[in-house]
Amino acid sequence: MFLLATYTYNSNNGKLVSMKYGNDTIPVTYQYDALDRLKRVCCNIEGKLSEYVRYNLDDRGICLSLKNGKFLKNIRFKK
Repeated sequence: MFLLATYTYNSNNGKLVSMKYGNDTIPVTYQYDALDRLKRVCCNIEGKLSEYVRYNLDDRGICLSLKNGKFLKNIRFKK
């Protein structure tokens, strides 16, 4: 049987911690802030941790911007 991916969850809060493709290529890790909000998604490429995307949240947890490598996208909401 071939697995597409394997997921690992934190036993304390149920948050996704990592994902690994079935062919063992690129493991992905998920990092959260102190309030359990997703902050970063990282890949482990050839033993080096590389940030894939970073979320910049305000105090209410609203995403203000996200950064994917060199690409930075500011998010604006209409009032």
